[in-house]
Amino acid sequence: MTLKIATRIARMIAVLPCLSLALSAAVTPPRPISTVAPKHPPELLAKGVDGSATVKFKVNADGTVSDATVTKATDPAFGEAAIAAVNQWQFEPATRDGEAISIKVAQKFDFQAPPEKKFEAVVGRPVFMAPPDGVISAKDLGHRPKPVVPIKAPYPPSLAGSGKEALVRVRFIINTDGLAINPEVVGVEGDKGFEPYALLAVARARWEPIEHEGKIVPVSMQVPVRFAEKPAGGAKGKARAEH
Repeated sequence: MTLKIATRIARMIAVLPCLSLALSAAVTPPRPISTVAPKHPPELLAKGVDGSATVKFKVNADGTVSDATVTKATDPAFGEAAIAAVNQWQFEPATRDGEAISIKVAQKFDFQAPPEKKFEAVVGRPVFMAPPDGVISAKDLGHRPKPVVPIKAPYPPSLAGSGKEALVRVRFIINTDGLAINPEVVGVEGDKGFEPYALLAVARARWEPIEHEGKIVPVSMQVPVRFAEKPAGGAKGKARAEH
């Protein structure tokens, strides 16, 4: 871990109310010299789940950690991950009047799933990955990829009544299974609040596997997704993708 992060942890142990230290005026708190961050549990990461865990442990007089227990966790897996990390920490021990002593501390860990994992949890499949080999541009096909599940994006309920409009241009790859991967916004005309809805609409669409020169190939393409709300009393607003 970097010196900057270790220094921040040391400052937290010294002063934050969430860290319970039995200190007297003559006691110097322990200082971390080697730490590892807890790993986000894979099963929760895949679901895009955030959480936290608080662990109480003893920093021994030799700087090692023992007796780590979970006092609070939003999911047991977060607590297990926190303990696995803390047990690898090394400290410069606490001292009393210059003599090394054992002391109990408590540390809270926050687990934040990356935005792409939360997006994949909503879509229900992996979406962001290393680009496949042999990607060709849709412009070189000579025909448009044929959608099986077309791009459809209802006007977001959270924006109902706002009258806002947007055209969001999304670039992505249709893989050999006909699924959209690695969607990204490359341009927006109008309100940027429509960006995630456009990405979601593309990720939920599907195409027939694309054949080129006798083999199935991944294809890159770009589509504009339009959002416009219908007037009050009219039909529900929808987005339209133009290939």
